[in-house]
Amino acid sequence: MTPSWAPEPTAKYNMFNAKAETIETSKAFKTSFQRRRAIIPASGFIEWKLENGVKQPYYIKPESGRCFFGGIWDIWSKGDAYLESCAIITTEASPSLQALHHRMPVLLTPDQFNAWLNANTPLVDIRPMLAPRELTNWVYYPLSTAVNNARNKSRQAVEPTDSPKPLADK
Repeated sequence: MTPSWAPEPTAKYNMFNAKAETIETSKAFKTSFQRRRAIIPASGFIEWKLENGVKQPYYIKPESGRCFFGGIWDIWSKGDAYLESCAIITTEASPSLQALHHRMPVLLTPDQFNAWLNANTPLVDIRPMLAPRELTNWVYYPLSTAVNNARNKSRQAVEPTDSPKPLADK
């Protein structure tokens, strides 16, 4: 996300994730959190775990269906230039994910969508949605480390290198 107050839309001002713990105090995120929340549909997410000195990527996904991340958005503009962008809100990992990574996206359920998107919903009703959600009926599997390089555009970079394993409740 490039915040509206950024002098220019460069990498210096691009933010991919917003921490739930600081979203209400961060200059970059607090206004968007109050007024411009988003729902980001996804099939899953990738997290990395350091194994034998190598960042091993793992794909984490529901056994079936999609998931929905809590997000925020903003509009940057200057003259004729205009950019809409968003960030995913992250929170601490649920117990079932902690062995792989210490953080995870904020996950929303369809019954939360209307309240989440409504800028008039009091933040006291939104804050509980930022809590980690247990990943029941989710699986994970390793990916090729080729996914670690953004220049790799091959479909093989996101293909499993082993069978999916269930995320166990811990």
